[in-house]
Amino acid sequence: MKIGSHAELPTFLSPLFWDVDPRGPDAEMHRDFVIGRILSAGTLESIRWARSRYGDDALREWIVRHEGRQLSGPQLR
Repeated sequence: MKIGSHAELPTFLSPLFWDVDPRGPDAEMHRDFVIGRILSAGTLESIRWARSRYGDDALREWIVRHEGRQLSGPQLR
């Protein structure tokens, strides 16, 4: 990625990031934040996007590293 570029999130994810800069967080620079927000408040479509963007291993790693905090029982299943 070149300096100054911004890995933008798809527009359908905008409602999840209502509390940050309107351009949204950088998908790579703020990877941990993006994954957490999608896992805790995202739709099935947003989770599918995260799986294709970051991979299942990255999502699993986030869950393990955060010990499932921010996620409900059904979300962890």
